[in-house]
Amino acid sequence: MRDVLAGIGFTRVEASRFAQSWPLKSGRQFIDAVNEGTVRTRALLAAQTEDVISKMIVYFEHEIAGFRTRDGLFDVPMPAIIGSGTKA
Repeated sequence: MRDVLAGIGFTRVEASRFAQSWPLKSGRQFIDAVNEGTVRTRALLAAQTEDVISKMIVYFEHEIAGFRTRDGLFDVPMPAIIGSGTKA
């Protein structure tokens, strides 16, 4: 982040990690959020059958199983890097 900002002319560049998580009820909630929030992914998902979507949900829930909380939800880490600088 710092190198990119400096490379395009920013000075006094800073970058810091920001810990955050995405609370999810299910893999379906993830698919719905991506479908509603991203144009390209919406097109890719629209081309899939319900059977494929169901398999994607099962796969995603398997991958995030380690983030399941006691109440049955998922608390998925979604860290970010926030950068800033002054344009010279």
